[in-house]
Amino acid sequence: MVTVVWDMRVRTEAEQTGRQLIRRIWTDMKGFSGYVSHRLLQDEDDRGHFIVVSQWIDRNSADKTRELYANAEPVQLLRPILAAPRQRFVLDELA
Repeated sequence: MVTVVWDMRVRTEAEQTGRQLIRRIWTDMKGFSGYVSHRLLQDEDDRGHFIVVSQWIDRNSADKTRELYANAEPVQLLRPILAAPRQRFVLDELA
């Protein structure tokens, strides 16, 4: 199992739209092979800052889904309202 973290910031005036699009993206993820779960977090001090912490069966599933979904409509709608490029981290849990 791997954890994939997405860190993203949308422009302040687009906070509600950004939240809706991010929710839509992650609702769609439920239909992809290897997806396990996710949590969407919003920064209380910077309302345009969102973090998604997701669980995947393996990195291959997460990477393949990212490739397949890269040009989906919600992603295309999100890109222009981002304040900075999204960052993605793939993490293994250490015992």
